[in-house]
Amino acid sequence: MSPTSATATNLRLNRTSLPVARGAFVVLTLAAVTFFALGVPLDYERYVISLDTERLEALRQIGMSVRFYATYRMGLIVTLAIAFGISGVIIFWNKSDEWLALLVAFTLIGQGVNAFTPLNRIEEIPALTVPVRFIVSMVLLCLPLSCYLFPDGKIQKRWMIYLAGIWCVWVMVSAFWVSFPFSVYSDAASGHLIFELSLLTMLGTGVYAQIHRYRNTDSAVKRAQLKWVIFGVAVGSLVGVGVNIFGIFFRAANPSAGASLVEGLLAQTLSVVAQITIPIAVVFSILRYRLYDIELVINRSLVYGLLAIFLAAVFGGLLIGLQSLFRAVTGGENPPTAGIMIATAAVVSLFNPTLRVSRNFVNKKIFGIEFDFGGAKRQNAKIEKVLRLPVHTVASVGEYTGLELIARGGMGEIYKANHPTLNRALAIKILSDYFKEDRDFNKRFAREAEMMARLKHPNIINIYDYGEQDGLPYIVMEYLTGETLSQILKTRGRLPLDESLPLLRDLASALDHAHAQGIVHRDIKASNVIVEPLTAVSGNRSHRAILMDFGIARFTSERTRLTMTGDMLGTADYISPEQIQSESDLDGRADQYSLGVLAYLMLTGKRPFERGNTWAMVKAHLEAPPPDPRDIVSLSESAAQAIMKALAKKPEERFASVGEFVEALGK
Repeated sequence: MSPTSATATNLRLNRTSLPVARGAFVVLTLAAVTFFALGVPLDYERYVISLDTERLEALRQIGMSVRFYATYRMGLIVTLAIAFGISGVIIFWNKSDEWLALLVAFTLIGQGVNAFTPLNRIEEIPALTVPVRFIVSMVLLCLPLSCYLFPDGKIQKRWMIYLAGIWCVWVMVSAFWVSFPFSVYSDAASGHLIFELSLLTMLGTGVYAQIHRYRNTDSAVKRAQLKWVIFGVAVGSLVGVGVNIFGIFFRAANPSAGASLVEGLLAQTLSVVAQITIPIAVVFSILRYRLYDIELVINRSLVYGLLAIFLAAVFGGLLIGLQSLFRAVTGGENPPTAGIMIATAAVVSLFNPTLRVSRNFVNKKIFGIEFDFGGAKRQNAKIEKVLRLPVHTVASVGEYTGLELIARGGMGEIYKANHPTLNRALAIKILSDYFKEDRDFNKRFAREAEMMARLKHPNIINIYDYGEQDGLPYIVMEYLTGETLSQILKTRGRLPLDESLPLLRDLASALDHAHAQGIVHRDIKASNVIVEPLTAVSGNRSHRAILMDFGIARFTSERTRLTMTGDMLGTADYISPEQIQSESDLDGRADQYSLGVLAYLMLTGKRPFERGNTWAMVKAHLEAPPPDPRDIVSLSESAAQAIMKALAKKPEERFASVGEFVEALGK
């Protein structure tokens, strides 16, 4: 069972109640939509007839016909109802076996048809008064109940049960007792006020229930679901407030009736568009589609937005302070224009660096992320720039001559050469001349040679020599004829389990050997694995996996952090949570996590976390549960559980060793 599905188990309907619940949903929905459709033409005609003289004159001033104006208004109403209706149908189609999903789906559809007057018009037909009131009553019942119960179906406080019971009784009595003196459908001003206050109370306590649930739940999924709804409601509310504020200033500047009419149409249009975000957010929340992306947007936008506003206020105050200081020194004279421009330019030039430093501080202290995004961006830009420049080819290195360029990477070039005495092909990796003076790249290169020299294993690339020529370090390694695993996956998409296991066993053996020597690789990824053909086929083995690139490896005994940044912290697609948080006691379980990502990719053709930017990727590794690989391909339960355990957020929840993980994967 996937992590996201576990929370919904208690919401499933059994075989007896499932057809009843689905039938009730279909009947109520069809009735609501039918009554709404019948009420639309009635409401349209009533609205055209009820237009007052002032509104008709305003329409004449702007050259708009009454029919067009009424049709546009009705089109907005129908559009909003359709949007809410489609969202409800989507939820029903995907989650009709969960009673809470049916409740929310009907609530959305009901709100769409009940938000405006068409349903009220059909109620004016005596024969349909009770049926229409019953449908409206069901909508009024479902709205606060959805607020109380979403997303786990549990009531938060006992007193809410009694409050919901009183509300249900009042609404249902009003539906069937047409002459009930305290009806929710009362046309009297006092009765309508009581109903509005009561509905506001129910919705207010529903909001309280959501806040209480959010503050007291340990489930990251529930938190993300609630944030989706918060996002939708916030957008709708903010746009509504913004439209009203705009309307106030617009009407003050343009007092004519025609301008007011145009403003009203624009406000209604924007309001409808904003309200559509609510059902969209609820659909995404119910279906749990990329919940953590919206959590990221909300958290990051809120924090960064407040930070930018705060810094803007500080720097604005600084600029004003400089001007005031000048006046105080000069006896009240205004600073010259050139001086104002220089001071403004100086303050503005300091703003972005300060904002960047502040964001890094926020990332570390609020989000728990040590990953230097700015450093990664600058370093990647530097590497991309170098890759576009011409290669400074090298003809010989030490005793090795006749070098042939075979590959070019971010740090340097790789040449093929022959051993001068053994007549054996070798590979020589030379740091690019463009990084000759870069301390970080030189340090990484030297550490790679040091790490590889300590490791002697058939599944780890061998190093034969290390030296320096003309200020450029080089590493002499064995020459491999195979393809990288990333090239193979790019061609084939994914590999079956029986083909993946031998390669993963090779990598596990290599990593366990490195870990036994106190070395953590920290950059396990498909492009760092060579799949080489075996010269002598053993059993059913025709290829072996060889691990490369120990450039950012470290000793487990180290407690100091390297000053390297960006990709030197690990590739974001594969990086473990503890690497993101820059844990000082990093061990082999970080490599196990990255190998778990690689195994997921090999078997499914997809990474467990695929996001549009590095920030979202890093946040997903920290918080988002990985999707069950069985949702993508057919795997045994034991294999899926092994991958999920290797991808646990906490190192202590993973396997004791990489070999143990791969062994469990093959059971």
